[in-house]
Amino acid sequence: MTVFDFDERVVEAVMRFADKERIEHLDAKLYNCLDAFPSPAKYDCFYTNPPWGASNAGESVKVFTQRGMEAIGWQGEGLVVIADDNQLAWPQQVLARSQLFALENGFFVSKFQPKMHLYHLDDEPDLKSCNMFFRSVPGMNPPLAASEAITDPDRLQNFYGKSKEPRVHYVREKKRLD
Repeated sequence: MTVFDFDERVVEAVMRFADKERIEHLDAKLYNCLDAFPSPAKYDCFYTNPPWGASNAGESVKVFTQRGMEAIGWQGEGLVVIADDNQLAWPQQVLARSQLFALENGFFVSKFQPKMHLYHLDDEPDLKSCNMFFRSVPGMNPPLAASEAITDPDRLQNFYGKSKEPRVHYVREKKRLD
């Protein structure tokens, strides 16, 4: 299992945990989803909990999902944690766009666990999320193409929320003497 994250603190914490618990098959790599994926077609499945796309019509969800699909070589299964709230329009719109993106890329929703988690966010104190499982459709997946960096300004607009385009490539860990 490999954890990819743009926050070096997360990467180092995973590596320290794997070392302490002697988990040999747990690895972590510093990676930003806007860069080309470094190991396409290497993994059996993927899991992602992306920015939920409230301010960009789900484009951030699609970017993270695309990277997961690339990680499994467009063949296999994945799970996306995504907002799921019947009281708000945007989660339903993002859910629909995410499902359409999956279908356009040779995947279908194989399982759906609605309202699995509750997040207390300042602007949405009762927001819930779901687990949406995707599986590739045999014979319908696009041919393997080289992974490329995401540079399209339309895909980057409001990526991390309203007026929050990506500005930081990595979050670095401050090394401590202790």
